[in-house]
Amino acid sequence: MGCQTSHFVEVQATFIHLSMLSRLNCINLTITRDSLNVIKMLRGHSPPSSKIMFMIEESRMIIDGIENVIIQHNYREVNKMADRIIDEVVNI
Repeated sequence: MGCQTSHFVEVQATFIHLSMLSRLNCINLTITRDSLNVIKMLRGHSPPSSKIMFMIEESRMIIDGIENVIIQHNYREVNKMADRIIDEVVNI
């Protein structure tokens, strides 16, 4: 991953997970992310940067194909361990 931003990594992980789930024909899905910006992009309320546009658009198409989807915010304070892991991975 090198010098990618945490937003890029979070969007990439979301896209990969949604791609895998799309093959399982899920009808209920809850997506929890700690970045409000990523949530806004997934909901279509904020335009993505060109670097992540493809992954956001593809993720939205997968989300649109699932019957019941909840996209919710998980506050970073609750997710400190995951943030530390992401920081370590991003800085490799």
